[in-house]
Amino acid sequence: MFGSSVLELAIGLTFCYGTVALIVATLQEALAAAFRLRANTLLAGIKSMLNDPRFDALAQMVYAHPLVNPHSNGTPVDERHLAARPSYIEPAQFAIALIDSIQRVPGDFARLGADIDAIADPQVRRALHALYARAGGDLERFQALVAGWFDNAMERVSGAYKRRQLLISLLLSLLLAIMF
Repeated sequence: MFGSSVLELAIGLTFCYGTVALIVATLQEALAAAFRLRANTLLAGIKSMLNDPRFDALAQMVYAHPLVNPHSNGTPVDERHLAARPSYIEPAQFAIALIDSIQRVPGDFARLGADIDAIADPQVRRALHALYARAGGDLERFQALVAGWFDNAMERVSGAYKRRQLLISLLLSLLLAIMF
């Protein structure tokens, strides 16, 4: 067709590679959707961030909040009975939900320090106290700092998710190459 067998071979290999890459990407997304990998990874990341591996304290209260999980009925349930798990949470919405879960009197920044003291986990309490001190009495600044904390934690979770998806992609590619 082009008169050059090398050029025709290169074009053929490019189309084959592109087709296999498209198949692998489609299969990978289908597996991620079927096994709810994004939602499960997000939940695991939040449990790790809030030091709540059993999902019976702060992470459970945050997941019951309508800003985080609008499809729930608002009552905290255990991990197995979560009807809906979001696959993405906006950092600002997470910050508001976390503060609402901690606060006994909504909107009272002066009382928020005492509410943070009531958190059982010392690591989370220490992190929130550090953010609270840097907020300088401004609730909006505190919310922005909590949103930044969440965003940084989710960057690490995203990196782990991407590495796992890369492994899945490699395994699917190998499987397709063996099948073909």
